[in-house]
Amino acid sequence: MAYHFSECVERHAYSTYDEFLKLHEEELKRLPAPEAALNYYMNEDLYLFDEFQASRTPGSRRPKIDNLYDVFVNIREDEAEHCKTMKTCQTHGNLRSPHSTPNCLEDDTECVIPENDCEGIVDCVKKSLTK
Repeated sequence: MAYHFSECVERHAYSTYDEFLKLHEEELKRLPAPEAALNYYMNEDLYLFDEFQASRTPGSRRPKIDNLYDVFVNIREDEAEHCKTMKTCQTHGNLRSPHSTPNCLEDDTECVIPENDCEGIVDCVKKSLTK
């Protein structure tokens, strides 16, 4: 239930940023991107950024940041990824990183993810206590 609530919060955040972008597009495009945003989205250490792209191949999302508008577009897209992550967390057996199987591409039909040892958080906790 908590992941569902978080999914709803993330969906609302996406909608809020989307509305903000539509209302202020021209003004935001005239303003420079803050250094913090450039560092976050373009830093060479993007491990955690890739790890939270639940529906994409690692390294496939490299946002462009030319101005403040681009920053808010990317924040909005982050909210969409968070929403997908929360949805994934509601699926039994999805406690692994979506990228935990090496060389597994989105369109790779040969890629088989190993069976899960447990079906969700409660089952994993129960099994960890009995081992």
